[in-house]
Amino acid sequence: MFIRVEMKLKYLHTYVVTGFGTFPVDMLRTEMAWPMSYDDSSRMSLDPWGSGRKRIRSIRLVSYKAPDRQAWASQGWKVDK
Repeated sequence: MFIRVEMKLKYLHTYVVTGFGTFPVDMLRTEMAWPMSYDDSSRMSLDPWGSGRKRIRSIRLVSYKAPDRQAWASQGWKVDK
């Protein structure tokens, strides 16, 4: 008895989002994305050094789907490849 199994290949998309202020964490869920490294994850916090300033940050993300540039732009963040 043979069982045929079909698998769909999934490709990883890597991209960088740039913005300032609070990182839109909900976008990770809608984009099915996660930070590329621990450093990228730590840059997601609003004010990691307690300085009270809103710094411009770039965060590298990985996802199984291409980024939705309009959705990121609606949150005030820009997608760079």
